[in-house]
Amino acid sequence: MVQPAASDLRQQLIHCQIFFIVFSSIIGTGVFTGNARALELAGPGGMVFTVGLVGLLACGVGETISELVQLFPTPNGVFEYVNAFVDPDWAWITSIMYWYMYASVFANQMLGAAKFWSYWRHPEWIAPMLFYGIFPVVFLGFNFLGVRWYGRVETVLGTAKVFLLFIIACILWNIARTEDLTRLNPTDQGIPYNPLGVTHNPILSSNSPLAICQSILYVAFSYIGIETFAVAAFETKRVKDIASRTLYGMTYKLKQSSPFQKFSNLWAVIKVPHWALLISIIFMLLPAIHGILSAIPSQRDRVIFLDTIIEVVQLTASISCLMVWFPVSGICQIGVLGLAQPRWSG
Repeated sequence: MVQPAASDLRQQLIHCQIFFIVFSSIIGTGVFTGNARALELAGPGGMVFTVGLVGLLACGVGETISELVQLFPTPNGVFEYVNAFVDPDWAWITSIMYWYMYASVFANQMLGAAKFWSYWRHPEWIAPMLFYGIFPVVFLGFNFLGVRWYGRVETVLGTAKVFLLFIIACILWNIARTEDLTRLNPTDQGIPYNPLGVTHNPILSSNSPLAICQSILYVAFSYIGIETFAVAAFETKRVKDIASRTLYGMTYKLKQSSPFQKFSNLWAVIKVPHWALLISIIFMLLPAIHGILSAIPSQRDRVIFLDTIIEVVQLTASISCLMVWFPVSGICQIGVLGLAQPRWSG
């Protein structure tokens, strides 16, 4: 494996900060929007089954990466582990999917936050100003700070998310106990009412198995972040081998013989592949474009088209997430158990 110098990054994170960094990465708008979409597609039983199935896979990813980080510390672990235990070509694909997964998250998070904000019926100009203008600039500047400040802020925000989820769970539990849920019977819309079973929505899906398969894509998006151990662990004070937080640390330079090699040329200033930087900037601009078009009454059709593009990006990001998880959680575990010998690069 490649062994970076001790001065490559500032090793200032402690274990609780890493925990909250991973925790904050998992808990986002996908927890609410993704599960709600699964509930709409497959009903209560289908949502529980889908969340449990993807959750088991996420647990396997977290457990595997935790062991790999301790046994084989290396920079750019998502690529190196698949490259060592599986196949170099599969590692290349996994790296690209891992980058794409995170490059698309920012736009979806900002749009999701703006939709939640609109629930309270504030003036329409507030949400675009906050989530399409101020917050992206603040987050961009925040990423220029040192890792120590990053860990502190994530610890505070992660703690707040824990209390927020607990409060929301208590509210929903009391609503379910006290409210007459029969008035929410969806049979008026032609949907069979079966709160404990897999009740697919005939408007969105033709049968229950298909509804569950569709729900997996939405639920998987809410689990993005469980593999953050592979990146954050190398920022600790007690680990010498550390990984980069840049886009280059999440991608892999293409082979010289590859027809796509020209897209992997690095920008000399920040050492990021040109194609990765370009597409990431496009994704970051999606919320701003959405906000501008939403403010123009004559552009409503284009807003609907942009919503479709963003939903496609979210679904493909979920597919990318699953493509990263399968080799990391399954086949890499074979190598950890000693059934395969790693092919370390470098």
